[in-house]
Amino acid sequence: MLVAGGMFQDLIKNLFERFVRDEKAKKIAGTGLGLYIFKQFVLGHGGKILAESDGEGRGSRFSVRLPR
Repeated sequence: MLVAGGMFQDLIKNLFERFVRDEKAKKIAGTGLGLYIFKQFVLGHGGKILAESDGEGRGSRFSVRLPR
């Protein structure tokens, strides 16, 4: 999945933690819990979640792997 915008590596390291948001995303309202909750769901099912980005303005990729 490709997401427009892109992220810095410092943000990716903490992206799936509670209450983490990109401070530059002023137009997006939220608590910073969505990706944390999703990560807990994936881990609870024995899966893995990964976020990658080539840098700000270059898009982002999110991958989820779940066992069969």
